[in-house]
Amino acid sequence: MIAQRLVFFLLVITVLQHSAFSQDSQYPVVHKEYFHVPIFENGQIRVLNVSASKGDTTAFHRHCYPILYITLKGTMVSLKEPSSKWKEVELPSGWIGHDLYQNDSCYVHRFAISGDGNLHIVAIEALKVSKPISLSFAPTYMDEGFSVFEIDSSHLTEITKSQIPIIMIERTCSSKCKVEVISSKKLSKRVLKKHKGYAVFFQKQL
Repeated sequence: MIAQRLVFFLLVITVLQHSAFSQDSQYPVVHKEYFHVPIFENGQIRVLNVSASKGDTTAFHRHCYPILYITLKGTMVSLKEPSSKWKEVELPSGWIGHDLYQNDSCYVHRFAISGDGNLHIVAIEALKVSKPISLSFAPTYMDEGFSVFEIDSSHLTEITKSQIPIIMIERTCSSKCKVEVISSKKLSKRVLKKHKGYAVFFQKQL
């Protein structure tokens, strides 16, 4: 009898886990959601260009990797999980933050722009643990495995010795900022005069 109850218990857990997975899998992963546009991927990081205007609402989507956000233009944003009510938060320009999502427990949500301004974010998913180069200057942001280094012209000699992806963000932009990813070997004073450059690493075990 005990053995039968144990088998039944394990069967119920298996069914519940499968049901939860099936429910999550009905939603697209974040880089396949309309407003999250992938612009670079190298096996370690995936860079998404996220832009939305007042009244825009994303589809529900899944976050399955640790992710870092660099906010270029912030505004008021409403957030919603599938089984919760909308929650309004202010996302300020210049804010950098992260969330530690995992493959076995993807997070599902959507957002809507409730403020008057446009939202523009660069999101960097950590697909694998990075092996960052040793840099002599301090990171702009460092927390829970993520390190963000802002590159300026004084770092050129050091940074161009390596071949790492640098996220380039246009310094002067109106409603949207041009974002691209280039190799550190292609950096120059001329490029950095017009763009902010960021190197992003994730060292925490996934």
